[in-house]
Amino acid sequence: MCAQEGYDYILGLHNSGFFLHDPNLIWSVDFTSTAIKKQRYHTYGPKGGKQQKYTQHEHTYTDNIWTACGLDGSIILPHAFSHNPALKPGAPALSFLCQQYDVSPDNIVYCPDAGNWVYNVVKNYSWEDCYVVHDDGSSWKPKGEDIFTEYKAARVSTMPSNPHGMISPNDCNYHSVAKEAERASRPDDATDAEITIRTLHYLGNVSVDAIRSFWHQNFMLDVKKPTLAAYVDMLRGSNNFKPERQQVHRDCMDAYEEFVAHDAEDASE
Repeated sequence: MCAQEGYDYILGLHNSGFFLHDPNLIWSVDFTSTAIKKQRYHTYGPKGGKQQKYTQHEHTYTDNIWTACGLDGSIILPHAFSHNPALKPGAPALSFLCQQYDVSPDNIVYCPDAGNWVYNVVKNYSWEDCYVVHDDGSSWKPKGEDIFTEYKAARVSTMPSNPHGMISPNDCNYHSVAKEAERASRPDDATDAEITIRTLHYLGNVSVDAIRSFWHQNFMLDVKKPTLAAYVDMLRGSNNFKPERQQVHRDCMDAYEEFVAHDAEDASE
């Protein structure tokens, strides 16, 4: 049922000419988090690599990071929303970490009070004539109307709730690639602030070709005539795919199996 729902959504976009629009003007937007599950002492790196440790006993600050990636492979540099005092404007740690990881301090939005801060980012860019896809989160409707419609996007498409994690090039691929790179090289004594800045750094350095491939894979843009069977094969993996596509699928399946294993471990605790 999840596969059918995802396929129907993708087929609808194809049939409506969504992907005939200028690739420079097609965007997927989403949020990711710096949360560390259950304050685990160990984080996880590549198979066969040295397991990285996170020695801070209390993970106090969890920051949300806004991302946007384009069909042409471009990105808008990610922005973090934080209430960590170490990341407030003028804080010594902010200046030091941003310089160390080549991240602009302007891309950290310090917001100690509750509220929806998505306007702080969206208003800084032109969405006129853009096509935008996103999940059905309430962040995109801070005043009731979709924020991208408010800012003159030509079309806004909301991904279905159940399969959106498999469809979104942000959720499914972009975030995973960057966060895996961050975890694999994380210093043992990294602070919450450093984890946030490091995540921004790695999100900002995913290649154009990789971003483009995420779109092509998830939306079946390299399939002449999308079918449900082809979509299910894409989700499961297929020996007919090119080697690089097979590797992408194996990586995604490994990440999913690790996620399921973590959930099972959490449930038993």
